[in-house]
Amino acid sequence: MAARKWISALIGLFVLNMLLPSSTEGALLYGVDRRDDGDQLVLVDSSTGDVNVIGQLGDHYRRTDLALLDGRLFAVATDPETRSDLLEIDTSTGAIVSAVSLDAGGTEPGLAEALMNVGGQLVVGYRRPGTSGGVSNTMGDLALDGMITNPTNFPVSHDMDSLTLDASGRIYGVDASINTTQSMIYTMDRAAVLTTSLAIVNTPGLFGLTFTSTGLLFGSDVEAKTIRQFDPLTGTDIGSVSYPDEFDLLALEDSAIPEPSTFLIWGGLLGIGLFGDYWRRRKTTA
Repeated sequence: MAARKWISALIGLFVLNMLLPSSTEGALLYGVDRRDDGDQLVLVDSSTGDVNVIGQLGDHYRRTDLALLDGRLFAVATDPETRSDLLEIDTSTGAIVSAVSLDAGGTEPGLAEALMNVGGQLVVGYRRPGTSGGVSNTMGDLALDGMITNPTNFPVSHDMDSLTLDASGRIYGVDASINTTQSMIYTMDRAAVLTTSLAIVNTPGLFGLTFTSTGLLFGSDVEAKTIRQFDPLTGTDIGSVSYPDEFDLLALEDSAIPEPSTFLIWGGLLGIGLFGDYWRRRKTTA
């Protein structure tokens, strides 16, 4: 009887552990690896920097950003001055499921660099047609057919190279190159059309800003080849891991896949408990 109570308690702890945010400073993240011979979808461990290739997209873009919507993985992808597309990507193969051109009032934006999911609505950061330069400072709602509506124009001092959202609905952006040596993390208020600088990061290549389901904030430093973690309140850099030099991770998105170690540890404990109970009952009936 005692063994059964122990197993029941262990199962309860297992369920509670799955429901509560993880205390580990890591996550498995989808990433887009930019390659001249064809970009590829990868899964990167933010705790170790290990990168596993899922598969080829079948196309190459200079800039991408990722967002999950209803369990489907989308990317805004752009070749500046040439094309800006909304992609759906198969998370099991990496292949592009669909690709549609963005349409901002009848004109395709020459630059679209950032994507996020805001309450079930894709939101894109882009350069509005008719303007020049390499800055995406307009935010708009993005439909799955590529149509952009409800544009909001922000100051050109804050380039939207990536966008993400925390659990409270606060918008975070990153400008990957405010000068030749630094990037900037900032917050945004779309209703008030305000941007607030949060932190200056000493790299000219911070992309792929993303929150995990457990509230961790990560970005990809393509210059240093590292996944960097930031304090969401201050933007302070609180740790980093290197990933292999062969990869160029421009986009990141939480995969919401629990780290295998969690299941291995709890599964092992449950297995030991069940085997112990079986052995005890076998000896009792022998």
